[in-house]
Parts: sequence; C-alpha cells; structure tokens
Amino acid sequence: MLKIGVIGLGNIAQKAYLPVMAQWQDQVNWVLCSRQPTKLAQLQAQYHFSDGCLSFEALLAKTLDAVFIHTPTNTHYTLVKQALSHGLHVFVDKPLSENPLEVAELYKLAAQQGLLLMVGFNRRFVPQLQKLKSIPNKQLINVTKTRVDTRQPAAFAIYDLMIHTIDTALYLANDVGLSYNVQTHCKQDANQQLQVA
Repeated sequence: MLKIGVIGLGNIAQKAYLPVMAQWQDQVNWVLCSRQPTKLAQLQAQYHFSDGCLSFEALLAKTLDAVFIHTPTNTHYTLVKQALSHGLHVFVDKPLSENPLEVAELYKLAAQQGLLLMVGFNRRFVPQLQKLKSIPNKQLINVTKTRVDTRQPAAFAIYDLMIHTIDTALYLANDVGLSYNVQTHCKQDANQQLQVA
C-alpha cells in the first residue's frame, strides 16, 4: 500500500482533495500534517485518517512514497525541494513558484532524482471541462477569469488566479497545431497592487 503525506490542510485541501483522498484509503495510507493540533485531530476524525503529524520534518521522517503539498505559494519552493531531496515524488498545487529560476531548479532536481514533480490544476478534472476538451476541431477557445473588485498584489493575481485561464485554454486546445493569439494587459500601482481596468 502506498504511503503519502499531505501538508497544508486549508480551504483548497478540504474542498478539493481530502474528500477524494478519503475514498482511496483502501489503496493509500494518507499521513496528514498540520501545525495546528486541533485542526489535525478534527480532519483525521472527519475523514477517518489514522496517521498524522505536526511538522514537515516529522512528516519527512516517516517512510513515504510521495507528498501532496497544499500550502501557500511562498512555501512551495522550500517544501518541494526538501521533499525531492528526501527521494519523494511530489504533487504541489499551482503555481510551483512565482520565480521561473526556482521552477527550473526544482524540475531539474526532480529529473536528476528520477522523481515525479506534478503541478496540480484541479480544474482539469471538472466533468464539464472534460466534455469541452473532447469536442473535435475547435475553432475558438475563449476563457475568461472574473474576479471581485479587490486590491491584490499583481503577482498573486497572475500566478494564483489568472494562471487558471491560461492552463484551461491550453488544456482545451488538445495540443493540436493551433495558432495562439494571446493578449495580456496588466497595470499595477506604486505598491505593486493590481489596478482595476
């Protein structure tokens, strides 16, 4: 049986991942990891996960096959690098990093170690999107991201929110020989907050 660690038990993990993981307990021994003992205990009880720990170091000390990382983006580089260095396959929520040099370094490390490094875009598995992907001979794909009128750092808006539209468009294109006309426009103020058009 596989033994897979899960760090980052926040909103995305609770909505998108833990309910699915709970259904695979006959194939995987999931080890939950959170610095919050109350949250850890509550989620273990809710989903009937028997194994858990309170630090990433404790998680890495266990004999694991892989790790799922659902923590904030600014922690991804360090956690992914540690996991790969411990010989673990890694699934990490998008984006891997906001720094392209860190992304290249992590993929190179995974390749050198012979390990899988997968960046997760959970929207690819939405049933309606699967139906759209199967449509043959697409002539036009228009993907729009609607966001609330909110002040956000431009990097966050691009890497954590807009990245979904880019990935969805590429995914729906089915890697066929389509020509791409990509138009981008981003304005930010002196505090690097995204300006509303």
